[in-house]
Amino acid sequence: MRLVIHVLSLEREVSRRTAVSDRLRGLGLEHELTDAIDARGVERSHLEAAFGRRVGSGLSPATPGDMACTLGHLTIWRKIAAAPAPAAVVLEDDVAVDDDLLRFCGSEVAVLMDRHGAGLLRLEARKGERLAGRR
Repeated sequence: MRLVIHVLSLEREVSRRTAVSDRLRGLGLEHELTDAIDARGVERSHLEAAFGRRVGSGLSPATPGDMACTLGHLTIWRKIAAAPAPAAVVLEDDVAVDDDLLRFCGSEVAVLMDRHGAGLLRLEARKGERLAGRR
């Protein structure tokens, strides 16, 4: 089974973009970069319209950056839905990639995800924590 790795990356963050691509390639992992939506370059009204609510509203208030990030992830999820693969991994360009990821994303992860009905795996770091979510 072929695992597809998607990386969400701000085009202006050249050093992060280059670092994650170089590291993944160095680990022998193919990946696809998707340009993130840059909240600095989009009018707030356009973000709010695409996101479906106003900045700071609702039970879980979102900033323009939150909205842009979420919309970028939706772009990747649409790619995954349009060209289904046995398994997909979605990363952001600030991910800490180490050799454990190589072992984890080896050919067996797609088999393991399929066995457990997990079609998407999202890894993210928050405030120094390493989290792995299964969906």
